[in-house]
Amino acid sequence: MIENLPFKNNLYRINLKEKSYFTILKTQFDQQLEEFTKVIVGFWHYYQLETYNENHNLVFKINQDVFNNLLSYINRWKSTSYLEVFKFLLNTYQSALQNPTPWYVYNTTHGFISNTNFIKNQKSLIVKIKYFRKNQESWSTFGYHSLAYGFWIYPEPNEENSGYDSDGRWFLLQKIEFKVI
Repeated sequence: MIENLPFKNNLYRINLKEKSYFTILKTQFDQQLEEFTKVIVGFWHYYQLETYNENHNLVFKINQDVFNNLLSYINRWKSTSYLEVFKFLLNTYQSALQNPTPWYVYNTTHGFISNTNFIKNQKSLIVKIKYFRKNQESWSTFGYHSLAYGFWIYPEPNEENSGYDSDGRWFLLQKIEFKVI
């Protein structure tokens, strides 16, 4: 309970009798936005992230230590969601920063029907995600200073990445690759 605020009891949602305003100094916001931008750009550079518009694949280039830790992370659990892999990558990047501001990682899916196949070899890990429903939404978001950056993961279907499986179900395939550099 928050003292001195007029909440109605037993509601999952808070209804205030009066509007509340939270303000932040423009200079403070500008500084936080600049820091947030540096973190995002740093994330892309840290993993030398590449995106491919024609097939909507993502490629992360990672060093051997991060690769080994990623494989350990995946092998620890009986079933690992590809969204959990993003959480691992974000946390690994955060630990590499000097004096990082704490952030949160939020993974969500809507209409989520898929299967994930991890293909491991010595120098790469390929995550193949086969979606079985159109208009699914999956994303991994991380927040920093109350600002958020998200990976919206859902490619557009085309002849190369969609079709019908042996059971006659329509599917959409996306690949996320982690290469050792």
